Amino acid sequence: MLVSASAFGVKEVFVVGQKKFDLEEQEPFIRTLSCQVTRLPTLRDCRQHCQERGIRIVGVEIMNDAKSIAERPFSGDTAFIMGNEGSGMNSAQVAICDDFVYIPQHGGGTASLNVTVAASIILQSFALWAKLPIASR
Repeated sequence: MLVSASAFGVKEVFVVGQKKFDLEEQEPFIRTLSCQVTRLPTLRDCRQHCQERGIRIVGVEIMNDAKSIAERPFSGDTAFIMGNEGSGMNSAQVAICDDFVYIPQHGGGTASLNVTVAASIILQSFALWAKLPIASR
């Protein structure tokens, strides 16, 4: 997912909790990316960090009030929260979100996508909306 974030122009990735993800061990890899990786201990800390910086938190979840990314429902600096592939977002994650989006599907066969695939689709859609410059090949 970090590679996708870097490829689609993300400035910063927040790793919330995830004590098993050792940032120091990943440092050589992280230095190759064009985005910063910041660890935040809790969802509450993430929410406060985003609020202080004017960043909206948007959950990626199939739910009734979620907006299709096809409508480009984006505005300003945005942090996306990805749900678990099997169970989606938990109630604590849902509680810190300002809004929700979903990826419309054009075929059948699955209720959800692999989280890295879904994140890539969301980030590419946001990059197009934000008119981020395309990197040289």
